[in-house]
Amino acid sequence: MATNIPIAAAGLGLFSQGTNGLLTIVCAILLVIAVALLWSILRLRKAIDRYKTTVNNRQEDDTRALEILEHTTDAFFQTDKNYIIQYANQKGAELLHLDHKNLVGRTLWDLFPEAVSSTFFYQFRQSQEEKVAAEFETYFAPDESWFAVHAYPTSETFSIYFRDITDQKWAEAALKESENRYRALFDSLGDGALVYRDNRLLDANFAACQNLGYTREQLLSLPLSTIDGLLSGPGADLMHSQLKRTGSASFETEHIRIDGSRLPVWVHARIVDYLGEPAVLAIARDMTERRNQDRQLEQMATTDPLTNAFNRRHFMETARRLTKACRRRGDHFNLMMLDLDHFKKLNDSYGHDFGDRALVHFSQLCQQKLRDRDLFCRLGGEEFAAILPEGSLDSARQVAERLRQALEMSSLTAENGDDVQMTVSIGIANSRQLKEPNHNRLLALADRALYDAKNRGRNQVCIYELQPTESPAQEEATA
Repeated sequence: MATNIPIAAAGLGLFSQGTNGLLTIVCAILLVIAVALLWSILRLRKAIDRYKTTVNNRQEDDTRALEILEHTTDAFFQTDKNYIIQYANQKGAELLHLDHKNLVGRTLWDLFPEAVSSTFFYQFRQSQEEKVAAEFETYFAPDESWFAVHAYPTSETFSIYFRDITDQKWAEAALKESENRYRALFDSLGDGALVYRDNRLLDANFAACQNLGYTREQLLSLPLSTIDGLLSGPGADLMHSQLKRTGSASFETEHIRIDGSRLPVWVHARIVDYLGEPAVLAIARDMTERRNQDRQLEQMATTDPLTNAFNRRHFMETARRLTKACRRRGDHFNLMMLDLDHFKKLNDSYGHDFGDRALVHFSQLCQQKLRDRDLFCRLGGEEFAAILPEGSLDSARQVAERLRQALEMSSLTAENGDDVQMTVSIGIANSRQLKEPNHNRLLALADRALYDAKNRGRNQVCIYELQPTESPAQEEATA
């Protein structure tokens, strides 16, 4: 009996040790699960913040686009596929002598009932059915005005511009009247007007002379090719064949001024009778303002308004084109993700105005250090990205290190006088790391590398590296 007591005690000791080991394993597993849940929550919060930023940026772009449409000189309407008006600018409301609340929700045919049995209606219907732009002229009886109509259909909407061409119609009528009346009307036109036959200028009105910097006598002594190569150069054959076929043609070109500068114009040309012989009357409208509006719209569509870097939409489109080139030609490129460290703390400590200055400062620094062929953009918030065409991962690392060091060595002065230093974490991936390059998957790889840099203490550059057991094909499947 006495010999059994030590054996029992030894058994209890072994059982106690086993229980402690099992408890340790369970605690470790629970800790791993807790860390994984916390990581997932942080990633979800980051995704929500990105989505909110994207929505806000799109709303800002839409607001700016509407501001430009409200200031354009053309009447503009947008309808749905059933021709119900969704939007009209101020010029559109003025054209119909109505305010906006009496326009939106009504159909075009309520406002233009006489158009239902006219070519106006059939042009629109054909444009919608064939999904092609339509351009034609129409007469608006209430104002006794003529308009050039440009309709641009999509699967769900119609965008319609009405440009007043009454002056052009007056010019055509003027050529049919006596010389005195013709001269008065011709010179009263706000748009430049030229009459020519072959390469010889026959007449020019006051606006044309003023726009180009010549006197009328100087202009009429010049060949047409001196002021417009399109009207007399190699491309003229196509335009003149359309003139002979339809009697009119519209196109965009540039006129050359006396000082050599170029004036963008929209030309509406028509064959007319001039002193008993056929000639071409070309009405040229100055398109400088429209060109500026187009550039503003393009900039709004591709540029982040705060930092002047490219925006996420333009970045993703460029990345998509590059990955297509990778598949087609075997080209490769590096993709870099950059995230300012502790940016929320900067905002909380020094205010959002300082945060905006920090974003602008970092964007300008990167655009100065990167090459002209590199593409730099703001994805949203404090997150940026760059595409570096060609080059190895090692060369991309060197570029990233230069950016990181440049930011680390710079500083911004806050309103309270503090010299604030900032750092950035950078992750890099290369299109070679995917068997079938895809811009979204490549962005995910660079994002992983970025978070590796964050986890290693921030203010670092990390390159995404395949694990020893991974192949590009496996990585593509998990990206």
